[in-house]
Amino acid sequence: MANAPSAQTGTYPIADEVMQLARAMVNDMLRDAAGRILTNTAPFAIVYLNSAIRRVQRYFANNGLENFIKDNVILTGISPVATTDPGVQVFISATGYFDGVNMKAQPVLPPDLICPLRVSERQTNSGASYSPMNPVRGDGLSSRVPGQTFDDWEWRNDNLNLNGSINTMDLKLRYEASIPPIGTGANLAQVAIPLRDAHEALATWVVWYYALARGSMLLGKVEQVAKEAMDEVVGRFVRKDSRIAYRPKGFRSGGGPIDGALTGSYK
Repeated sequence: MANAPSAQTGTYPIADEVMQLARAMVNDMLRDAAGRILTNTAPFAIVYLNSAIRRVQRYFANNGLENFIKDNVILTGISPVATTDPGVQVFISATGYFDGVNMKAQPVLPPDLICPLRVSERQTNSGASYSPMNPVRGDGLSSRVPGQTFDDWEWRNDNLNLNGSINTMDLKLRYEASIPPIGTGANLAQVAIPLRDAHEALATWVVWYYALARGSMLLGKVEQVAKEAMDEVVGRFVRKDSRIAYRPKGFRSGGGPIDGALTGSYK
């Protein structure tokens, strides 16, 4: 199993720090900072932590906070569509490429791809710039005779679906990637989790799984705290881009407020 990125300075949580906070929250640091039950080496600890990472990443993405984005990932040598039938589509999946007639071993989607965000194309070996393709939703890809380029793409059934091209093509992907799971036996002091400022959210979800396994009556409260911690991060990094109009306070001249700014009324 792959390890998450190595530890670094900055605001990424270190896995060991997350586990220390989780132990402190369940009072498993009274005798030893390494804990007696929720230790880094407990068989269930890494399972809890990896699940916490997935939950936090998913929540952030669903609330507009892009994280662990990969760009400029190239799929090259996509062979021409094997038929000119306008009713046939091609697709690229995690296991290969369907050219309209045959399933081929290559290319395949990146193994860490959760969902594509942008797809661009060019003819293989052309040396040309990549041209953005149009994402299609709703009614899906239109039926057309294969042309020089793909033009459109649709993410359906976990496949990248296309109308076929009569040329050999390259695709450039930008996508949300899954965070590599932390491997069993990893040195947690050397593992950074690329979810900025998410220490409390991650630790609280670890506590939630720990409490779930023990039938705790406080499970609902723990979940509430976890969601509040995630919302705080979302609020900082997503809502910071919001443009809020502030009305300056009025100036007092003599006895009364100007335009109601000091009284809360703008009448």
